[in-house]
Amino acid sequence: MTANPEDLKDEFKLIQESISKWDGYSLTIKNWAVTLWSITIIFILTQYYTLKTNSEKVISDSFYYLFLIPIGLIVAFWFFDAIFKKFQRFNVARSEAIQDYLNKAILQGELTNVEKEEFQKNFPLYDPVGRISRKLAGDFYKKEYEDITSILHCLLVRIIAYFYCVLLALTFIVIAIVSNNWGFYFLMIIPIIISIVSWKLCETGTF
Repeated sequence: MTANPEDLKDEFKLIQESISKWDGYSLTIKNWAVTLWSITIIFILTQYYTLKTNSEKVISDSFYYLFLIPIGLIVAFWFFDAIFKKFQRFNVARSEAIQDYLNKAILQGELTNVEKEEFQKNFPLYDPVGRISRKLAGDFYKKEYEDITSILHCLLVRIIAYFYCVLLALTFIVIAIVSNNWGFYFLMIIPIIISIVSWKLCETGTF
């Protein structure tokens, strides 16, 4: 089945609905991340102040290993969110491919007749996640699918990276305050660097 402008417009509408659903899933993941992160932080702080009140002894260094739990949660949800973004970006890539096809091949007439014929031959209908498009030899959008759906790209998408970097930074601040060790503030450089890299890559259009 080759590309037909009217059919592509219908497919485009369906893809936009699918993209919106993935946004909803991502929001749900972030809500769960904040909820579980908050619960673990509150639990650790409660245990800390309970021990500090009931004991005159110095709290064991092993206690601070509990903070690995919220850090682990952040990393886990970060990857989980990125995986969902990867699935969404299959729809996004297909959506952009349809827009380019309609604008360049149909509306602007930038392609020659031979190019249009070849373009249509390699542009199947009803392929919302680009499953067919990605497998076609010499497909015009094959590289685009591979680029924007890589897990690294998805991890560093600003809406994802910024959110989890904030949680990570807050965790380091709590650890520094509780442990009274200012050295933990230097760990803030990790989320800051990740945020800067994400911002730069997105600004330059790399991601």
